[in-house]
Amino acid sequence: MLKSANKTETNIYTLEVSISGEDFKTAILKAYNKQKGNIAIPGFRKGKVPASVIEQRFRDKIYEEARQDLINVHINEVMQNLDVQPLSGINVDGAEALERGKGYTYSIEFEVLPTFDLPPYEGMEVEQEKVEVKEQEVADVIERIRRDRAQLVPVDGAGPAVDGQVASIDFAAYENGQPLE
Repeated sequence: MLKSANKTETNIYTLEVSISGEDFKTAILKAYNKQKGNIAIPGFRKGKVPASVIEQRFRDKIYEEARQDLINVHINEVMQNLDVQPLSGINVDGAEALERGKGYTYSIEFEVLPTFDLPPYEGMEVEQEKVEVKEQEVADVIERIRRDRAQLVPVDGAGPAVDGQVASIDFAAYENGQPLE
């Protein structure tokens, strides 16, 4: 399973993982069982297609799903064994071709939070700033709330709008006696 684990000074782990041929065969069988109910091939009832036919037609898809399942399982195991949490995305590198019955080796790289010792903080004096609120600031906030929650009430009479009123204007433009859009 885990062949090697290296941690650099920049808190990046590089792990090399090896999967046995038997584990890979088991993963292929699981991937086949997941897919067999969804595959319809003429001449076979749905869900009754033999594994050899499915593997022949959908080999790449089945093998890739088996590889992903194994990698996910191993990543979880490795994280638990090393007791680490990845900080960034996990990069998986394993470009070799997959073959039934043969092993598979890949590497994982991820960054973790740095570890460091905190100095003692208990008993340290902390200076708090005293917050001072001026009367004008309170009045400004109250006025803004009043303005925001005010209701518009129609004003009787005609005449120009004064400061604080909302005017509703209907506008129409004409050219040569014809209304414009």
